[in-house]
Amino acid sequence: MEERISPTDLPGCSVRQVRNLERDGVLPSATRTAAGYRIYGEVHLRSALACRALAVGAGPV
Repeated sequence: MEERISPTDLPGCSVRQVRNLERDGVLPSATRTAAGYRIYGEVHLRSALACRALAVGAGPV
């Protein structure tokens, strides 16, 4: 099973930013628990890191 990552563990992103990035298709959609909570994993962490790295050159995302 993949390690679960909290949105607050994603570098330089608030929970709102993570949800906006997911909504806009920058981050892959998170799977959800039966209760509807989002489950973020390694792919989300890597995507957030790439987004932060690109933002350095392009400005805020």
